Amino acid sequence: MAANAEPLRKYGGRFLIRGGKSESVEGKLRSRIILIEFADFATAVECYRSPEYQQVRKLRVGKSDAELVIIEGYDGVQP
Repeated sequence: MAANAEPLRKYGGRFLIRGGKSESVEGKLRSRIILIEFADFATAVECYRSPEYQQVRKLRVGKSDAELVIIEGYDGVQP
């Protein structure tokens, strides 16, 4: 987690969810969910592809199971 600090800071990433209590009411849920917000889709992709994050990624691969998904946010009409 500490290794993530540099690339997240550089690209303005902000944790919205980092573990915590959860309940699956439909479908299968992983034991831990992390949601990181960036200013926009392009910045999130840039952070992931950055040399800084790719160094961090090497620490994780083969030691944990993960799905990383970059999703464009929604800023439209809300209920």
